[in-house]
Amino acid sequence: MPIFRSAFVASCWVFASVANATMHECAKDIAIRITGIYENGDTDVHYSYCENLDDGRGYTAGIAGFCTGTGDAWMVIQEYKKLTGSYGDFASMASKLRKYADDENDSTRGIKNYCNVWKSLGKSDKNFQKAQDSIRDQLYYYPAEKAANKLGLKLDVSQGQIFDTSIQHGAGDDADGLLSLIKDTNKSFRSDQPGNSGSILNINGHQVDEIVWLKKFIEVRTNDLKHPKEEENQGGDYWAQTTYRTKSYSYMVNQGDMLLSIIISKLILVSYLAFMPTASAAMCSCAKDIAIRITGIYENGDTDVHYDYCENLDDGRGFTAGIAGFCSGTGDGWDVIQEYKKLTGSYGDFEAMAADLEKYASSESDSTSGIENYCKVWESLGKSDKNFQKAQDNIRDQLYYDPAEKAAAELGLKFDVSQGQIFDTGIEHGTGDDGDGMLTLIKNTNSAFTSDQTGDSGSTLTINGHQVDEIVWLKKFIEIRTSDLKSPKEKDNQGGNYWAQTTYRTKSYSNIIDQGEYMWTSTVKLLDNDGIYENGDTESHYAYCENLNDGRGFTAGIAGFCTGTGDAWMVIQEYKNLTGSYGSFESMATDLEKYANSGSASSSGIKNYCQMWGSLGNTDKNFQQAQDNIRDQLYYDPAQAASNKLGLKFDVSQGQIFDTGIEHGTGDDADGMLALINNTNSAFTSDQTGNSGSTLNINGHQVDEIVWLKKFIEIRTSDLMSPKEKDNQGGNYWAQTTYRTKSYSNIIDQGEYMWTSAVTLLDNDSKPTTISCSSYGKINPSTKTRRRRRDVNGRPIRIRGTRMLVPSLDPPKRRIMRPIRSGPSEEL
Repeated sequence: MPIFRSAFVASCWVFASVANATMHECAKDIAIRITGIYENGDTDVHYSYCENLDDGRGYTAGIAGFCTGTGDAWMVIQEYKKLTGSYGDFASMASKLRKYADDENDSTRGIKNYCNVWKSLGKSDKNFQKAQDSIRDQLYYYPAEKAANKLGLKLDVSQGQIFDTSIQHGAGDDADGLLSLIKDTNKSFRSDQPGNSGSILNINGHQVDEIVWLKKFIEVRTNDLKHPKEEENQGGDYWAQTTYRTKSYSYMVNQGDMLLSIIISKLILVSYLAFMPTASAAMCSCAKDIAIRITGIYENGDTDVHYDYCENLDDGRGFTAGIAGFCSGTGDGWDVIQEYKKLTGSYGDFEAMAADLEKYASSESDSTSGIENYCKVWESLGKSDKNFQKAQDNIRDQLYYDPAEKAAAELGLKFDVSQGQIFDTGIEHGTGDDGDGMLTLIKNTNSAFTSDQTGDSGSTLTINGHQVDEIVWLKKFIEIRTSDLKSPKEKDNQGGNYWAQTTYRTKSYSNIIDQGEYMWTSTVKLLDNDGIYENGDTESHYAYCENLNDGRGFTAGIAGFCTGTGDAWMVIQEYKNLTGSYGSFESMATDLEKYANSGSASSSGIKNYCQMWGSLGNTDKNFQQAQDNIRDQLYYDPAQAASNKLGLKFDVSQGQIFDTGIEHGTGDDADGMLALINNTNSAFTSDQTGNSGSTLNINGHQVDEIVWLKKFIEIRTSDLMSPKEKDNQGGNYWAQTTYRTKSYSNIIDQGEYMWTSAVTLLDNDSKPTTISCSSYGKINPSTKTRRRRRDVNGRPIRIRGTRMLVPSLDPPKRRIMRPIRSGPSEEL
């Protein structure tokens, strides 16, 4: 299985088979935790939960709501006795508990201490926890599994829904029971029903796609929740209030999470939506901060709040400064300074230039005459003066956030992702109703809806008298804003193709929507503008070339091919193989071959090398293909061979091996990839189980793949900290690149073992960054500088690999990346 080219596989990896597939332990655990969200409001396993709900069932307790008045709680206590030999602290009330269970009596007389005992044992007694697991499985999981197997269900999402149904409805064949719902679902199919899930069920002799069947089951169950048949389930409208259980699974199906490759926060969101108030809700302070920081990525290249930023972008707006790009020539820079005076009583160090600043703001002049010291003052105050920072916050809110919030409230937007997009639009387009303004884009979006538009978000807007799902509306808004960025209507915004270069702002929000991260209670993952190990970003730098003065001649291309180590010459030879000539390198081919063979860093006779490389790298597909081929030959293919020999199945494992080959070389010297693999294998002297679903044969022992990978990362990290080869020991350079292993550890912790379209990892600054197979989040190459790692003395850092001498790079210092943007509307 090649790296990065797998079919759809879940984070809890499942081997597809023709036979019925019982959920593996990881998927089972997820299914249990999903039900835990519905039952308890979170994904924790509540062994110690206990209370009297006054619902006629006595005390309700534990991971599946075991009740003293229904008998299942007594079953747990009996199981506990089997495991320990006694009832423990339940001994004094055992006879009462048995009687209430037998009589189905909800009395709590004589068992007042019941919850105290249950909570105490549930918190710390492993046997009591195991007893709960056993009874839950006996009463709910195994019957659900049996029903799923009888149907032939293979997908975790189907089996998870069956399990959740058994918990809520019971696993029996009463009118509202699991078996009855399955029977009612099956009755619906009187002909073959094809689909795209890849799993086919035999229902009443008809071939029915599993997801088609599941959607029908969810529909049947939802209807039963709204109109339960059993009298005891009809009181108080309680069941009708729990349709979020089916809505949540529908959401998973729509997201393609067939094998429960699921971020649990998605489900918390969906179940939460059922209780969302009908009125629009302003973003909480945390969500507001996230929205501001997301816009900060677009404006400044990172999530920091740049109170001290200031420069002249030569864009006709004077000095641009601070957290929202306040400009001396548009008036908002002056607004900040006036706000600062309100807070402090004076203009401070701006006093000497106040008259000129007021004049330029009033006349919208970009002149810097008389305010040459402006940036120096702004930077100084921005770094340390809390009042100046507060002044910026206040004006940003007054000009952008508050108008955006008002517009969102008028629309009835409830989701943070919607309000965040409106805020970001206000920052870039201005909040007015000019041709490209925020209000105009909202108006144009609303005009697109001439009928009801349903969706699954759980939030509905009234647009022109029509009922429109909020996420459906937001997607249309993003489409219209993207079109406006590509073709702005206002003449001021049309020059230089600047706006068209910022569509990553809308693509990034589209990604947040695709992830289902509608509400931002603590964090949100998005497509960053910033980068990864070798180049400081996620782009393929075919055109990169420079002389790092590191004894390896010119370094160039996607893997740092060097004229003095031989791999650059291999690329050029491969290019000749593809095209029949050396092309622009023809005149220097002799020198290049000589330097490659002798390991010389000389640039004599090849002064135009980088110019040639950059030109071909930008546009020549054959030259790009040549780089791909040599990278694969030197690094990818040897890494793939090693991965195949080990039996690695996960992309995260194979990706780590490939990255090791790039940095350490793919050989068997002391620091080489093969040596690290050997050292890892030597650490396993017995079987090592795990939950990944993939098992390796290491020295005759069965070792879980993720267990093996964690050990490999540990050994590689140790080698980076203390390399064995003398060539790799100088300057502490290797020790500075442990972010490469730390980032992979983070991917493992996220459960992102298979990379079907995108993966989120920690970048070189330990910030979450999503890499996808698309071009999301890229900044126009013409505005982006190549960033190379430097040591404390400003020297470029190089790491020597074994097979070829290839560079490895550390995170460059952050720099402010400011796309040119529109200022506030004239109204403001």
